[in-house]
Amino acid sequence: MATRATKIAQAARAAFEQARREHPREDFYVYALFTETGDDLQPSCHSEQALARRAKALDTDASELRWFAEEFEYHQLGEEHFEVLGTRPAKAGLASSIEALRALDRSGFFGKGKAREAVAVLILRSDQSNREVVELARKLNPRAVWPRIEAAFEVPEPTGKPTFLPGKEVYSIDSLALSADGSTLAAAGWFGGAELLAWRLGRRPRALPFKRPKGDDGFRSIALSPDGAMLFAATTTAIHRIALPRGRALEPIHIASAAGLTCPPEHDALFASVDGRLHRWDLASTAPRPADIDIAIELHAPLGFSPDGRCLAGLGRSGDVVILDADRLTKLRRHHVARRAFSCFAIGNGVIAAASYAPGAPITVFSRGRVASLPGHARGDVTSLTLSRDGKRLASAGEDGHVRVFDTRSKKLLVDVRGRQEAMGAVTFLHDGRFAAAGRDVSNGPPVYVWRRPV
Repeated sequence: MATRATKIAQAARAAFEQARREHPREDFYVYALFTETGDDLQPSCHSEQALARRAKALDTDASELRWFAEEFEYHQLGEEHFEVLGTRPAKAGLASSIEALRALDRSGFFGKGKAREAVAVLILRSDQSNREVVELARKLNPRAVWPRIEAAFEVPEPTGKPTFLPGKEVYSIDSLALSADGSTLAAAGWFGGAELLAWRLGRRPRALPFKRPKGDDGFRSIALSPDGAMLFAATTTAIHRIALPRGRALEPIHIASAAGLTCPPEHDALFASVDGRLHRWDLASTAPRPADIDIAIELHAPLGFSPDGRCLAGLGRSGDVVILDADRLTKLRRHHVARRAFSCFAIGNGVIAAASYAPGAPITVFSRGRVASLPGHARGDVTSLTLSRDGKRLASAGEDGHVRVFDTRSKKLLVDVRGRQEAMGAVTFLHDGRFAAAGRDVSNGPPVYVWRRPV
């Protein structure tokens, strides 16, 4: 009986021969096996001539499409040859695919000598890190091919000598929360794995064990009580409560679509935005009690308190930053820039920083009646902002995988670092002046990076 690798090799040979047969005058530069989920396989290949046609049709640079399988003219051509394979778990499928393509290569199917060096053989996925593309390309191609792939797929390496919080490797972290006393840090993911983690900080940070709440896909928002003794995690149907450090799950708060969870620094209360309406729960009792809030102001996530607890901020309907008196819940002021809707902000004592979801858009800083701009992230949106407790430092995380720290007074860029993540989704200052960040690492990596205090 033929092995799975043999069947894949036979299917790939048939599909790629079909492409060559139907386009005999074209120069093929890539042959790939493509998968959407990891357990299905599709043939994909492209030629220089087809690439030129595709780029012209889309009015874009050919380099943007050269290695993007789903844009290949011959993507899925001959897929009927793969119908006999069925499905197989991702890891088993990957090993068999590597073996199959190597067998085809040994047979001379992709050419010999210079002809072989002109062709790249790849395994591609719809959600794949550059690191994995390069690692697989090195396994499947002669060394002469490697530089082309490495140039097209930049592999991010950490800079700034970060340390890592302990724990399992994860796919994606979208939010971080630090307790007001600085003792505890929590992290959560909304996409790709729905992670929920927490650590006691100190000289030797330790991961806190608890069972992830079941029944939901991911966590939209998280918050910690001021002393770090309670973790709140919002899903689409409820706000889960976990007592720390032992990780005991308590009765959840049953409310749908809560977002922007935040706790005031000195009171046992929890605030959230639900479809633009502000909600508050008293946490002094065993069972959280909802408190009536009667304000006509829409307040959307994210929400945040100033370090002194006097102000509560959120996003208004038009994307402005609305500042409320935290005790009276009356509007004090709002910050906005014409024709710009903010999507994230950070609040300090007397300082507000805000950014929009737009690649290269500047970060706007409001301080004591003055408005200033700091550069955003040139190759992606700003995803998260945080201010140090004294308001002297501002950190931004971006879709480009970088974290940048500015002096809010001089506007000077102090630090520009990155992890190995494709994108950074959250950043926060720790109480000792260091800063922590997390994001999306398709190859799975340390959950949270920590960099030393900026000088």
